Formats: sequence, structure tokens, C-alpha cells
Amino acid sequence: MAVKRWVTILLCWTAGVAGASSTVSVTATLSDYQALLQRGWNGPDLLFNAGTLALSEGRLGESILYLERASKQQPYRADIEANLDVARQKQNDQIVGDTDLPFLQRLVSAVSRWDRSIEFGFLISWMIAFVGLGVLLLFPQNRKAWMTRACTAGFVAATGLGLFVILRWHLATTLDEEVVTSKAVKVRELPSAGSKVSFEVHEGLKVRVVDTRAPWIKLHLDNGLEGWIERGDAERI
Repeated sequence: MAVKRWVTILLCWTAGVAGASSTVSVTATLSDYQALLQRGWNGPDLLFNAGTLALSEGRLGESILYLERASKQQPYRADIEANLDVARQKQNDQIVGDTDLPFLQRLVSAVSRWDRSIEFGFLISWMIAFVGLGVLLLFPQNRKAWMTRACTAGFVAATGLGLFVILRWHLATTLDEEVVTSKAVKVRELPSAGSKVSFEVHEGLKVRVVDTRAPWIKLHLDNGLEGWIERGDAERI
């Protein structure tokens, strides 16, 4: 019976992948998808289905967590972004005040929707630069001013775009972003249960973690507010 159950779950997930729609099979439950995730099945379609089911069941924290993970693996996929927008609109916390994100992070966020274009431009620029350099070296007698300018422009563009790609990779690998999964969490001034409560956050809020003192983590909101919550109240994207 156990084998048959897992076959059914996998078939449901496969059907969801093949359909590529914003609806999921009702045959598999959220716990079924979570069981697959715990066993290492961690693709964007599985995360999307888990997030969509969690959203339909009103489990906002888990929904945003799974959809954020899916978006991280496959950015700007229409169905993922659509359901993520719906989930975010249900999130209770409104971050008031000016953002204090570092300049480089704001820059990456501002142009993030052109990530694929930037990557494509990076590859094309390097191709133009190296092909041009090869032509100039192999056929110096046919060297033209426009060829030299094109080769130089290719290297300049490739260097600039390459720096952006490296910066984005650095932020993606070093930035610890998490989603609050508990219904309501008191954020304290210090990593102690007896510390003064500074403010409260609710499930589904995306935060940055800037420090850890087990079993506490220090979260940072986009408007600069900081405080400590217990490790079990949030999960890493």
C-alpha cells in the first residue's frame, strides 16, 4: 500500500508539471508534497504545487515560503509570480518607512527583471570581443578602425555585465533571507525570552537574518527595524 501511495503522489506531481497551470491535482495533499520535499524532491514545479495547496488551505507562511523557493529556482515564471503576488497580498504586515537596503542590493533588485537579458548580453559581448580580437590578430593587414572599436566595446560591455552577474551571484549565496512561518511572532530587543518586545511580525513576512545566537536569530526588515525571534519561527528560502 505504501508503494502504491507514493506512485500516486508522484503521478499527481508529474501531471501538475506537464499541465504547467496554476491549479494542482486535488488527489495529493499538502502533506504528500511536503513528504516529497523532505526526501529531496526540490524542483520548482513541486514547490509551486506545495505553495499553491498551502495557499488554498490558508497556510500563508508555508505558501509564501514554498513559492519564494520556487521563484528563486525559476525566476519570473508567470504562474509562480501570480500565486506569489496573491499570497503576498494576504500578508498582514505593512513595512512603513524608507528602505535601508545597501545600494548594491537595491541596484540588483531594481534590474532583476532583466536578469536573463543581462546574462545573454554578457555572453554576446564576450563573443563579439573575442571574435573581434581573433580577427585583429589573425588578419592585421585588414585591420579597420571600426573593428578595433567594436572589439573594445565588446570587452567593456562584457566586463560591466560580468561584474553585475558576479554581484548577483554573491548576494544570492551570502544573503540569508527567510520567511516567517508562525502565525504571530513577538520580536524582542535581545535574544532572550524575558527581553522587551519591540514589535510583532506575522506569517508570510520575508525578512533578512543578520545574526544568529542559538536558538535565536536576529531579523532585519527593509525599513531598518531589527529584533530577535526564535529559530523555529522562520525558515530559510
